[in-house]
Amino acid sequence: MDQYCILGRIGEGAHGIVFKAKHVETGEIVALKKVALRRLEDGFPNQALREIKALQEMEDNQYVVQLKAVFPHGGGFVLAFEFMLSDLAEVVRHAQRPLAQAQVKSYLQMLLKGVAFCHANNIVHRELTELPDYNKISFKEQVPMPLEEVLPDVSPQALDLLGQFLLYPPHQRIAASKALLHQYFFTAPLPAHPSELPIPQR
Repeated sequence: MDQYCILGRIGEGAHGIVFKAKHVETGEIVALKKVALRRLEDGFPNQALREIKALQEMEDNQYVVQLKAVFPHGGGFVLAFEFMLSDLAEVVRHAQRPLAQAQVKSYLQMLLKGVAFCHANNIVHRELTELPDYNKISFKEQVPMPLEEVLPDVSPQALDLLGQFLLYPPHQRIAASKALLHQYFFTAPLPAHPSELPIPQR
């Protein structure tokens, strides 16, 4: 940790606390994720090892955060990530008014490009797969409410894409790479340019 100067706390991510920091020698701003091991005798968690290995092996992509370094610290380890000015949750939380359709399209497009890139590298995003085992849950049968009644103000293209995301069983759902070619992204309003997107500063 001596090579970094902590500038402040960003928040808590999965498995650890995240700090904004500056590399003492290079001046590079990074996000440090400190992960504590529950019991030292258990060693490095397999799940963490898989995630680190996957991030290290992936080539740079502007839609996937870059892992810059991993090193031990105290009773755990630290991951040094590329620093992001914001995340989507912060954008929505700090928005003065609802996001414009073009902005929503742009954010969804970026998200899908990141997921498609991971899938192309045989990586499934963990937080998108932590769902209940629906085979073990019983539901009271009821007639589904049409999406156009739930979301009366969205375009037919948006409803169609959303419907393809929600298909059951899961293997029938549209893949991220195919979703990027959906008419939703090619009808007005077109996805906003990144310069037109709100970015809360951390």
